[in-house]
Amino acid sequence: MTQQYPKKEIEFDLLANALDSLHHAIDHVAPMGDEPGAKDYKQAILAVAHAVELLLKERLQREHPALIWRNVEKYPSLDAQTVSVDEAIARLESICQVKISDDDRSAIKSSKLLRNSIQHFRFGMTEKAARKSIGKMLAFILDFSETELGHSIRKDLQNDDRLQDLLTIYEFYEEYFKRVEDEMRRKDKWTDTCPKCEFPSFDVRAGLCEICGHVGGLDED
Repeated sequence: MTQQYPKKEIEFDLLANALDSLHHAIDHVAPMGDEPGAKDYKQAILAVAHAVELLLKERLQREHPALIWRNVEKYPSLDAQTVSVDEAIARLESICQVKISDDDRSAIKSSKLLRNSIQHFRFGMTEKAARKSIGKMLAFILDFSETELGHSIRKDLQNDDRLQDLLTIYEFYEEYFKRVEDEMRRKDKWTDTCPKCEFPSFDVRAGLCEICGHVGGLDED
């Protein structure tokens, strides 16, 4: 007997697709109740590279949907190629005035090369190097979504408690800490060190940490 399935559409827009890959990466790099293994790092590298590519394209799409296509005149044909990560960054800078720092460019390039090795050849690196690469990309994803897409992935992760999982990853914590310092300076708020997550993101006037969501006072555990 043939299995009957309900007639439901399966659909992910660019942002939803990126978020799904991000959550997949977190599930592997911070598996609940366990330590990540070699297969987890491999899958996390693939997932974060995919998420970054989609978020760059999402920003291009918001400028104009045709910018996602390598040859814009072929928009919106699904048979035509979309831009590569390098092409997306070039268009973001030249058309959208979105500046990708040299450090982020280098990290994105390394992540892309790792993904290509996994998909098309062989793959080998130390656990420390894998964690560093993944941490850099996760920090970039949270920062880019906040500043360029107006979508707080950080808030999403607060709501489902996965942010706490990320904050246990030293390599992510280290990379994201520097970005949070810059963010707080840009916002020009009176902030102090949060007693819970230890980021410099506790809004003293509001009594709220903008990173982990801790509410209360500075002297609370």
